[in-house]
Amino acid sequence: MSGDYDAIIVGAGLSGLSLANRLASSPWASRRVLVVDDGRRDISDCSWAFWSTDPRWRRVPLRGTWDRLAVHALGRRRELPTSPYSYHCISGRQVARVARARMAAAGFASVEGHAEAVVGGPGRATVVVDGREHTASWAFDSRPPPDEGVGPWLSFLGWHIESESDAFDPAVATFMDFRVAEPGRLAFAYLLPFGPRQALVEVAEITWRPVNDASARLARYCTDVLGLAGHAITAREEGRLPLRPMLQGPAPRVVPIGRRAGRLKPSTGYAFDRVQRHSAAIVRALVEDRDPRVAARSRPRSRWLDDVLLRVIEHDPDSVEEAFGRMFKSVGAPRVLRFLDEDTTAWQEAPLVVALPVAPFARAALRP
Repeated sequence: MSGDYDAIIVGAGLSGLSLANRLASSPWASRRVLVVDDGRRDISDCSWAFWSTDPRWRRVPLRGTWDRLAVHALGRRRELPTSPYSYHCISGRQVARVARARMAAAGFASVEGHAEAVVGGPGRATVVVDGREHTASWAFDSRPPPDEGVGPWLSFLGWHIESESDAFDPAVATFMDFRVAEPGRLAFAYLLPFGPRQALVEVAEITWRPVNDASARLARYCTDVLGLAGHAITAREEGRLPLRPMLQGPAPRVVPIGRRAGRLKPSTGYAFDRVQRHSAAIVRALVEDRDPRVAARSRPRSRWLDDVLLRVIEHDPDSVEEAFGRMFKSVGAPRVLRFLDEDTTAWQEAPLVVALPVAPFARAALRP
């Protein structure tokens, strides 16, 4: 045996570092923890948007924070207050810097290598890294689930833009702008202004088919919709994420985290806050000597609603703009954000359901 630990975290991406950060800030900081990563993906150039009611996020050096959101749907722009929520953007560089500093202070170990296998057993889990075995009381597995080649996927392309003149309102973030959509394909843009001349502009598409040229679509959005005459692209973000949850079955002493645990919300592609909640629930369970495998499970109703929306996107994509436009108009941003956070009761969800276009959602709900 190469090493025995209280916990092994497989992967140093968002979910692995978030869990390590919370463990290092808890009574488990005195435990033996190992973080394994193959070094193939650096999250420093990533960024995540999320919303929260926790005022502590305002004390964190984020990329940006907004208390008003704009939604452009059905030919109309709505600017909506988000209180009690605030909308934030955090950089991967900040996530990694804070997590690694706290890991070092706690004395957590790390090893660079490929995790060939994560195996649960009676009382212990075994992680095989480049042929060497490490054991632990618990293994937390963030390896990406296998891409089985079946959609839907969230494909996105974002540009960090520096404009030659003032072009953005730093007080308002654009949550959804459907003016980039094409008939039969769901796509929307969002814009996070970091200053009058700096912003992240991104186009996202949920699709079962290959994506059209996202660069051309994003360029048209910048010039034709935003009216940017002169600007420089200082950085870019892009990727393709499978949205169909590939939840892993229970295994002794092995806890899936991140996308492997379904933390990427299938109907929206948001993950950051869901990862933080899951990490916090795992740490609470460990500190209280409970089984962390049952921490922060999604409700069956929320999973069903996600599935219904995905069916609408697949079979009636042109109705999604109408659905979100109606929801934001009828109940406002805070209620929609709470619903997307899965923090609503069935009674609280009723006004949102009533606002939806009936035919496409009824067809989707009745599909097998």
